[in-house]
Amino acid sequence: MSDQPTTSNQPDLETILKRLEKAEKAERTLKRFGVGILVLIAAIAAMGQGQRVRTVEAERFVLKDEAGRTRAEIGMDPSRTPSLKFFGENGERVSEFRAGSLMLVAKDEDTRMSADGLSISQTNKGHIELGTEGLRLKITSASEGFGYASLGIGSSLADKGVVGPALVLAGNKGQGLVELDTADGTRLHLDPGLWEGKLLPGGSVDITAEGPLIQIADQQGLTAAIGRFELRNKETGHVLRTPTASFVLAGKDRVLWTAP
Repeated sequence: MSDQPTTSNQPDLETILKRLEKAEKAERTLKRFGVGILVLIAAIAAMGQGQRVRTVEAERFVLKDEAGRTRAEIGMDPSRTPSLKFFGENGERVSEFRAGSLMLVAKDEDTRMSADGLSISQTNKGHIELGTEGLRLKITSASEGFGYASLGIGSSLADKGVVGPALVLAGNKGQGLVELDTADGTRLHLDPGLWEGKLLPGGSVDITAEGPLIQIADQQGLTAAIGRFELRNKETGHVLRTPTASFVLAGKDRVLWTAP
Protein backbone atom coordinates (compact mmCIF):
# COMPACT_ATOMS: atom_id res chain seq x y z
CA MET A 1 0.00 0.00 0.00
CA SER A 2 1.35 3.45 -0.85
CA ASP A 3 1.34 6.26 1.66
CA GLN A 4 0.99 9.05 -1.10
CA PRO A 5 -2.24 11.23 -0.75
CA THR A 6 -4.97 10.62 -3.31
CA THR A 7 -5.35 13.37 -6.03
CA SER A 8 -8.97 14.80 -5.99
CA ASN A 9 -10.85 16.57 -8.82
CA GLN A 10 -12.75 18.74 -6.27
CA PRO A 11 -11.73 22.43 -6.17
CA ASP A 12 -9.78 23.49 -3.17
CA LEU A 13 -10.97 26.09 -0.65
CA GLU A 14 -8.98 28.95 -2.16
CA THR A 15 -10.60 28.48 -5.57
CA ILE A 16 -14.08 28.45 -4.03
CA LEU A 17 -13.41 31.66 -2.16
CA LYS A 18 -12.23 33.40 -5.38
CA ARG A 19 -15.39 32.32 -7.22
CA LEU A 20 -17.60 33.63 -4.44
CA GLU A 21 -15.79 36.96 -4.49
CA LYS A 22 -16.31 37.30 -8.28
CA ALA A 23 -19.99 36.47 -7.94
CA GLU A 24 -20.44 39.12 -5.23
CA LYS A 25 -18.73 41.74 -7.40
CA ALA A 26 -20.97 40.88 -10.35
CA GLU A 27 -24.07 41.13 -8.16
CA ARG A 28 -23.04 44.55 -6.82
CA THR A 29 -22.40 45.81 -10.37
CA LEU A 30 -25.80 44.55 -11.52
CA LYS A 31 -27.54 46.25 -8.60
CA ARG A 32 -25.82 49.56 -9.33
CA PHE A 33 -26.76 49.31 -13.01
CA GLY A 34 -30.38 48.56 -12.12
CA VAL A 35 -30.57 51.53 -9.73
CA GLY A 36 -29.12 53.79 -12.44
CA ILE A 37 -31.74 52.64 -14.93
CA LEU A 38 -34.54 53.34 -12.41
CA VAL A 39 -33.18 56.83 -11.68
CA LEU A 40 -32.98 57.60 -15.41
CA ILE A 41 -36.56 56.42 -16.00
CA ALA A 42 -37.79 58.55 -13.08
CA ALA A 43 -35.96 61.63 -14.41
CA ILE A 44 -37.46 61.22 -17.89
CA ALA A 45 -40.94 60.83 -16.39
CA ALA A 46 -40.47 63.99 -14.29
CA MET A 47 -39.34 65.97 -17.35
CA GLY A 48 -42.34 64.79 -19.30
CA GLN A 49 -44.71 65.97 -16.56
CA GLY A 50 -43.00 69.38 -16.40
CA GLN A 51 -43.53 69.95 -20.13
CA ARG A 52 -47.15 68.80 -20.25
CA VAL A 53 -49.58 71.49 -21.53
CA ARG A 54 -52.72 71.67 -19.46
CA THR A 55 -55.94 72.77 -21.16
CA VAL A 56 -58.86 74.32 -19.30
CA GLU A 57 -62.13 74.44 -21.20
CA ALA A 58 -65.24 76.48 -20.39
CA GLU A 59 -67.91 78.53 -22.14
CA ARG A 60 -67.38 81.57 -19.89
CA PHE A 61 -64.84 82.87 -17.38
CA VAL A 62 -65.93 85.46 -14.79
CA LEU A 63 -63.65 87.57 -12.55
CA LYS A 64 -65.27 88.97 -9.38
CA ASP A 65 -64.00 91.34 -6.71
CA GLU A 66 -64.08 90.79 -2.95
CA ALA A 67 -67.69 92.01 -2.82
CA GLY A 68 -68.80 89.39 -5.34
CA ARG A 69 -69.36 91.91 -8.14
CA THR A 70 -68.47 90.85 -11.69
CA ARG A 71 -65.56 92.97 -12.93
CA ALA A 72 -64.41 91.07 -16.01
CA GLU A 73 -65.76 88.35 -18.26
CA ILE A 74 -64.38 86.25 -21.10
CA GLY A 75 -66.92 84.49 -23.28
CA MET A 76 -68.90 84.50 -26.52
CA ASP A 77 -71.10 87.47 -27.42
CA PRO A 78 -74.55 87.05 -29.05
CA SER A 79 -72.92 87.00 -32.50
CA ARG A 80 -70.76 84.03 -31.40
CA THR A 81 -67.62 86.18 -31.41
CA PRO A 82 -65.03 85.78 -28.59
CA SER A 83 -65.05 88.85 -26.33
CA LEU A 84 -63.42 90.28 -23.21
CA LYS A 85 -65.59 92.64 -21.14
CA PHE A 86 -64.76 94.89 -18.18
CA PHE A 87 -67.35 96.23 -15.73
CA GLY A 88 -67.44 99.14 -13.30
CA GLU A 89 -68.29 98.96 -9.60
CA ASN A 90 -71.98 99.48 -10.34
CA GLY A 91 -72.06 96.64 -12.85
CA GLU A 92 -72.04 98.87 -15.92
CA ARG A 93 -69.94 97.74 -18.88
CA VAL A 94 -67.01 100.14 -19.35
CA SER A 95 -65.06 98.48 -22.17
CA GLU A 96 -65.17 95.47 -24.42
CA PHE A 97 -62.65 93.86 -26.73
CA ARG A 98 -63.93 91.60 -29.44
CA ALA A 99 -62.09 89.89 -32.29
CA GLY A 100 -60.99 92.80 -34.48
CA SER A 101 -62.52 95.67 -32.47
CA LEU A 102 -62.29 97.56 -29.17
CA MET A 103 -65.26 99.35 -27.58
CA LEU A 104 -65.13 101.85 -24.71
CA VAL A 105 -68.44 102.70 -23.04
CA ALA A 106 -69.20 105.68 -20.80
CA LYS A 107 -72.51 106.99 -19.46
CA ASP A 108 -73.31 109.09 -22.55
CA GLU A 109 -70.55 108.06 -24.94
CA ASP A 110 -69.68 105.01 -27.00
CA THR A 111 -66.26 104.73 -28.70
CA ARG A 112 -65.42 101.94 -31.11
CA MET A 113 -62.06 101.21 -32.76
CA SER A 114 -61.41 98.59 -35.42
CA ALA A 115 -59.41 97.99 -38.56
CA ASP A 116 -62.11 99.94 -40.46
CA GLY A 117 -61.70 103.11 -38.41
CA LEU A 118 -62.84 105.01 -35.32
CA SER A 119 -66.37 106.01 -34.35
CA ILE A 120 -67.56 108.09 -31.38
CA SER A 121 -71.23 108.46 -30.42
CA GLN A 122 -72.62 110.85 -27.82
CA THR A 123 -76.22 110.69 -26.63
CA ASN A 124 -78.30 113.65 -27.87
CA LYS A 125 -75.23 115.21 -29.50
CA GLY A 126 -74.15 113.27 -32.53
CA HIS A 127 -71.82 110.80 -34.08
CA ILE A 128 -68.26 111.09 -35.42
CA GLU A 129 -66.72 108.59 -37.83
CA LEU A 130 -63.12 108.56 -39.00
CA GLY A 131 -62.29 106.25 -41.86
CA THR A 132 -65.21 103.86 -41.25
CA GLU A 133 -66.54 104.31 -44.81
CA GLY A 134 -63.38 105.01 -46.76
CA LEU A 135 -60.87 107.79 -46.21
CA ARG A 136 -63.07 110.46 -44.70
CA LEU A 137 -64.30 112.24 -41.58
CA LYS A 138 -68.07 112.24 -41.10
CA ILE A 139 -69.96 114.13 -38.37
CA THR A 140 -73.64 113.26 -37.99
CA SER A 141 -76.18 115.18 -35.91
CA ALA A 142 -78.27 113.41 -33.29
CA SER A 143 -81.45 115.24 -34.26
CA GLU A 144 -84.27 113.61 -36.20
CA GLY A 145 -83.23 113.12 -39.80
CA PHE A 146 -79.51 112.87 -39.13
CA GLY A 147 -77.90 115.72 -41.04
CA TYR A 148 -74.18 115.33 -41.54
CA ALA A 149 -70.91 116.90 -42.71
CA SER A 150 -68.38 114.76 -44.55
CA LEU A 151 -64.80 115.56 -45.54
CA GLY A 152 -62.62 113.09 -47.40
CA ILE A 153 -62.28 111.23 -50.68
CA GLY A 154 -65.51 111.64 -52.62
CA SER A 155 -67.06 108.98 -54.82
CA SER A 156 -69.54 110.99 -56.89
CA LEU A 157 -67.65 110.04 -60.08
CA ALA A 158 -66.37 106.66 -58.88
CA ASP A 159 -68.36 104.91 -61.61
CA LYS A 160 -66.10 106.72 -64.10
CA GLY A 161 -62.97 105.73 -62.24
CA VAL A 162 -62.47 109.23 -60.82
CA VAL A 163 -62.22 110.06 -57.12
CA GLY A 164 -60.85 113.06 -55.27
CA PRO A 165 -61.13 115.31 -52.17
CA ALA A 166 -64.72 116.27 -51.39
CA LEU A 167 -66.78 118.20 -48.83
CA VAL A 168 -70.45 117.29 -48.38
CA LEU A 169 -73.04 119.03 -46.18
CA ALA A 170 -76.53 117.54 -45.77
CA GLY A 171 -79.36 118.97 -43.67
CA ASN A 172 -81.67 117.09 -41.32
CA LYS A 173 -84.29 115.02 -43.16
CA GLY A 174 -82.32 115.59 -46.35
CA GLN A 175 -83.17 119.29 -46.44
CA GLY A 176 -80.39 120.80 -48.51
CA LEU A 177 -77.29 119.23 -50.00
CA VAL A 178 -73.99 120.95 -50.77
CA GLU A 179 -71.12 119.16 -52.51
CA LEU A 180 -67.70 120.57 -53.32
CA ASP A 181 -65.12 118.29 -54.91
CA THR A 182 -62.17 118.31 -57.29
CA ALA A 183 -62.38 114.75 -58.61
CA ASP A 184 -62.66 115.91 -62.24
CA GLY A 185 -61.88 119.59 -61.96
CA THR A 186 -63.64 122.05 -59.69
CA ARG A 187 -67.27 121.12 -59.02
CA LEU A 188 -69.85 122.82 -56.81
CA HIS A 189 -73.33 121.38 -56.45
CA LEU A 190 -76.28 122.66 -54.41
CA ASP A 191 -79.76 121.17 -54.42
CA PRO A 192 -82.86 121.11 -52.16
CA GLY A 193 -82.13 117.56 -51.01
CA LEU A 194 -83.74 114.14 -51.05
CA TRP A 195 -85.89 112.56 -48.33
CA GLU A 196 -87.57 109.16 -48.33
CA GLY A 197 -86.91 108.77 -52.04
CA LYS A 198 -88.47 112.12 -53.00
CA LEU A 199 -86.69 115.22 -54.28
CA LEU A 200 -87.56 118.19 -52.11
CA PRO A 201 -88.90 121.32 -53.88
CA GLY A 202 -86.47 124.10 -54.70
CA GLY A 203 -83.69 125.08 -57.07
CA SER A 204 -80.24 123.67 -57.68
CA VAL A 205 -76.88 125.07 -58.71
CA ASP A 206 -74.06 123.25 -60.54
CA ILE A 207 -70.73 124.83 -61.36
CA THR A 208 -68.27 122.52 -63.08
CA ALA A 209 -65.19 122.72 -65.27
CA GLU A 210 -67.49 122.25 -68.26
CA GLY A 211 -69.54 125.34 -67.43
CA PRO A 212 -71.98 126.78 -64.83
CA LEU A 213 -75.63 125.83 -64.57
CA ILE A 214 -78.40 127.26 -62.37
CA GLN A 215 -81.69 125.35 -62.25
CA ILE A 216 -85.02 125.94 -60.57
CA ALA A 217 -87.25 122.87 -60.58
CA ASP A 218 -90.59 121.89 -59.05
CA GLN A 219 -92.14 118.57 -58.06
CA GLN A 220 -93.90 118.27 -61.45
CA GLY A 221 -90.57 118.19 -63.29
CA LEU A 222 -90.74 121.69 -64.82
CA THR A 223 -87.33 123.36 -64.95
CA ALA A 224 -85.93 126.81 -65.63
CA ALA A 225 -82.23 126.73 -66.36
CA ILE A 226 -79.56 129.32 -66.98
CA GLY A 227 -76.22 128.14 -68.33
CA ARG A 228 -74.94 124.98 -69.97
CA PHE A 229 -77.92 122.62 -70.06
CA GLU A 230 -78.32 119.02 -71.26
CA LEU A 231 -81.59 117.15 -71.75
CA ARG A 232 -82.27 113.75 -73.32
CA ASN A 233 -85.60 113.07 -75.03
CA LYS A 234 -86.80 109.66 -73.79
CA GLU A 235 -88.80 108.98 -76.96
CA THR A 236 -86.26 109.93 -79.62
CA GLY A 237 -83.05 109.61 -77.63
CA HIS A 238 -81.99 113.03 -78.92
CA VAL A 239 -79.77 114.99 -76.52
CA LEU A 240 -80.08 118.77 -76.36
CA ARG A 241 -76.99 120.68 -75.26
CA THR A 242 -77.04 124.46 -74.95
CA PRO A 243 -74.11 126.92 -74.68
CA THR A 244 -73.15 128.50 -71.37
CA ALA A 245 -74.94 131.77 -72.17
CA SER A 246 -78.44 130.34 -72.65
CA PHE A 247 -81.82 130.21 -70.97
CA VAL A 248 -84.01 127.10 -71.11
CA LEU A 249 -87.55 126.23 -70.02
CA ALA A 250 -88.07 122.45 -70.04
CA GLY A 251 -90.59 119.81 -69.04
CA LYS A 252 -89.77 116.30 -67.83
CA ASP A 253 -88.21 115.19 -71.12
CA ARG A 254 -88.68 118.00 -73.64
CA VAL A 255 -87.67 121.61 -74.14
CA LEU A 256 -90.50 124.16 -74.00
CA TRP A 257 -88.45 127.22 -74.89
CA THR A 258 -84.81 128.17 -75.28
CA ALA A 259 -82.78 131.29 -76.04
CA PRO A 260 -80.62 131.84 -77.89
